[in-house]
Amino acid sequence: EDPAQADYLIGENLESLHNLHRPFMSPKLKGPRFSYVTHRSSELGPTEDLGFHATQSYAMGGLANSWGASVYRYDDEDLRAFPFKSRELDPYYDALTAEIGISGGHDDLSDHFGGKSGLQPPLRVDRLAGRLLSHYENHRPGFHRRGIKIGRPRLTLLSEPLGERDACRYDNLAFWQPGLSAVYSPSMTLEVMARDRRVDYRDGCLVESFTEAGSHVSVKLRRLEDGSVEELQARRVILAAGALNSARIVLQSFRDTKTRLPLLENPTTLTPFVHPAFIGAPVQRDGHGLAQLNAVYEGPRWDSPVKGTFYGYSSPLASDVFADFPLAARGVIACSKYLLPAITVLQLFYRSLPAPGNHVFLTDDGRLATRCSTLPQLGAVETSFIRALLPSGFLSHPRLSKPLPAGNGIHYAGTLPMSLDPAIPHRTDAVGRLISAPRVHVADGAVFPELPAKNHTFTVMAVAMRVADAVADDLGGRL
Repeated sequence: EDPAQADYLIGENLESLHNLHRPFMSPKLKGPRFSYVTHRSSELGPTEDLGFHATQSYAMGGLANSWGASVYRYDDEDLRAFPFKSRELDPYYDALTAEIGISGGHDDLSDHFGGKSGLQPPLRVDRLAGRLLSHYENHRPGFHRRGIKIGRPRLTLLSEPLGERDACRYDNLAFWQPGLSAVYSPSMTLEVMARDRRVDYRDGCLVESFTEAGSHVSVKLRRLEDGSVEELQARRVILAAGALNSARIVLQSFRDTKTRLPLLENPTTLTPFVHPAFIGAPVQRDGHGLAQLNAVYEGPRWDSPVKGTFYGYSSPLASDVFADFPLAARGVIACSKYLLPAITVLQLFYRSLPAPGNHVFLTDDGRLATRCSTLPQLGAVETSFIRALLPSGFLSHPRLSKPLPAGNGIHYAGTLPMSLDPAIPHRTDAVGRLISAPRVHVADGAVFPELPAKNHTFTVMAVAMRVADAVADDLGGRL
């Protein structure tokens, strides 16, 4: 009954209908009130799509303004290609858990997701997830024989108040209203630091390049308002512009159009499941829209752990699946009305390794080219889940599983990896120091030599803190 609902559900420029006539975009990113997250990104960071459609953000806080809020610790297997062990990240994980607030349970996935202390109670799940979890708990041995474990997600979505932040209100606004205090975003921390003058935040400026000069680094930035150029001097630079833009800045700094830098992204698939008992049920109104359950697959059908997330369909618009039903428009509207309350979607993430056909490079005209021509053949693990869930009443078919196009998983990493391989000119060392510019450190997903199946943002945060400590130590404890 809100007279302004069209403004935030559809948008003045019909933003929510993007997927009807344009390339796929994450449902949360296309919410009208989230349009600022990707505003001007193609202008400020021009790209050339070579089989990889990159999503970028130049907003304060970046893409994390609209992230899924999933946070998982990496273990030694996840960090097998990194130059340090998980115990070195544990103090940072612990500090982050206390600072940002994480809800989660102690269940069959606890060993996979690490450190249980400091967690808030798990969030309430929707009715479909509750039905699935109950069936799993009553039939564990059968799932485990298939290599499948299911449990509660870990989210920076509060189940209890924390400081000045409220607990989750279960109002299904996560896809439509940015800045909800229950959902942590790094922009919250940045705003507090800027307010308290702990950082000098330069709004409306675009960093273009850096130059090492003696004992300092000169950083060139352009003011967007008038195009004027300014240079800042620093003893050290910590570059954390995201895996793609950190690579862009490094390549622009060296005017390097020859080097091909590695590109990692989790291969991702979506598989819908329908539970006939819920066909025609009213849409559930008291949800939160983010991950309902997690799953981990460790079995013979894949050579490394695969992480899954179950999502309900009470938050996105029905138009997001408009093109997925092989019916005329009126039939789609009727079908979605009755089917969507019965649908849960399983999103599977796979480990990403460096591959010759997947890289980024700077073109002669200044665009960042993103190439992806090496993709794994997926489907076997999805079939295992389809067979495992069949006795619980959740129905699907392997032909309904679909991989997301390269770039749409939005887990980007690996462009400036921590590596000893001399064939990677702009690699980094164990504390993120750029080999080609030792006074510059990189503190984002660009330094990941591999990308495990787990969502990587929590580890990006921990690695950034570790890099910052190393820089502070190098400067005598003073940043």
